[in-house]
Amino acid sequence: MYYVSVQIVYFTAVFPYVILLILFFRGITLPHAVDGIVFYLKPDFSQLAHPRVRHYCTFIETLLT
Repeated sequence: MYYVSVQIVYFTAVFPYVILLILFFRGITLPHAVDGIVFYLKPDFSQLAHPRVRHYCTFIETLLT
């Protein structure tokens, strides 16, 4: 009986990581995945100068205070 419970614990501890690893490799092998990764890692800071962004920031700030 003890052996089965150990197997269940190992399965429930390891299985989510296996699924995450599979989804990660699936995601990076999709078409244009590299473009998305580059867009995430090298943001365009000039977009922060637009008035709409400042408007949204002040709106969020008023919600959080």
